Amino acid sequence: MGVASTKKELGWVDIVSRKKNKLQYPRPQGVDENGDVFFIERLSHRIRKLGIKDGNCNILDEEYKFPSGGCIEKNKSKILIADRDSRKIISFDLKSGRRQVITQFSVGKRPCGVCLGIDNTIYAVITDDSHDGAHVLVQVEKNLSVKIIAGSLGSRGFCDGLNAQFSLIYDIKVDPTNGTLLLADGNRLRRFDPITKLVSTIAGDTTIGVIDGIYSQALFHTIRGIALDSDGTIYLCDFGNSRIRILKNGFVSTLVGSQPCDSHHLLSKSPSLFPSAQNKDTSTIFMTRSGKANKDAILFCPVAITIDEDRGCLYVGTADDSIASIIIPSQDVRRQEKRIQILLYFWLADRQRAFLTLHNTKISKESKHFHQPEQESRFRRALHWLVHTPRGAFDILNRILEFVY
Repeated sequence: MGVASTKKELGWVDIVSRKKNKLQYPRPQGVDENGDVFFIERLSHRIRKLGIKDGNCNILDEEYKFPSGGCIEKNKSKILIADRDSRKIISFDLKSGRRQVITQFSVGKRPCGVCLGIDNTIYAVITDDSHDGAHVLVQVEKNLSVKIIAGSLGSRGFCDGLNAQFSLIYDIKVDPTNGTLLLADGNRLRRFDPITKLVSTIAGDTTIGVIDGIYSQALFHTIRGIALDSDGTIYLCDFGNSRIRILKNGFVSTLVGSQPCDSHHLLSKSPSLFPSAQNKDTSTIFMTRSGKANKDAILFCPVAITIDEDRGCLYVGTADDSIASIIIPSQDVRRQEKRIQILLYFWLADRQRAFLTLHNTKISKESKHFHQPEQESRFRRALHWLVHTPRGAFDILNRILEFVY
């Protein structure tokens, strides 16, 4: 049985067995054309592959020095790795198994994350060796030289604009819709525009919390991972709150997770979840478990996330050495939903007093008044097409109809 079963409903969370594969702090970085997941293990200093069909993990490459971040190229043939303690950005070829050093930073500068821009420009996050060292954003030039494009080495801080300052950047991703860079900076999600060189804050504040709502009011507790789909929807690993959060259309919501990652709290609420914990030693309890999102599924401190749009799945690495898969709408479903919205708007603009009413999964037509017979024929064909769309599309139709009427 595969990791993400297509028989499960949307929002279902499945867990890759920690005991079976002996994972150590896995951080998913990308998915290949077969749906297999590539992830790094920081504490084991290696790259591994999770087979989507059999659920087995294989070692692809070893002997790194604390790999801290990575990304998969667009053609899905190579992975870029930010190898912190060797001070290198390394390219690993998934087919040949060869590695190549892209660039090596000077003494005292360590890469913590890497990503590819939409024009294949390499961006990286680096820090210095000091205990309170700030993170800065750099760009690798074509001649492999490195220049700082945002932030400054030294003490940590916070400042937007051209003279930006960062604190702790845990992840960096490219927004495919506009080419900007998204940065997980502590409790904030921030954006860097490579054209204007401006840094701005999308959501979050210095205040620790767990609040959904509009971007300016949302609160997080240490954002560790970022994933984006082709439409620009953002998925975040809210580490301290043990949640996966979604940012879309100016609004933050929770996809998975309903409680903070306080193991004492979870144990007191439901001790039957952990029957093996005879001595109540919560440091040895693995709280990640399968189930329906926001009901019985639990993700213990998610640390990294990647997306498989073709198959409609998120893969999340957790601090208790597990990888969870979360079923989301696939790219094809999202495209179909868009077509439904466009078609609906067309018919609403074209009708006189005809309108759609939606009740559960049935669509009926009432008060039909058409100017010409061909209008009614086109309308009937549209209704027939809408009836045979996925059930999830009806929720979108319902929201649109509530707004219109």
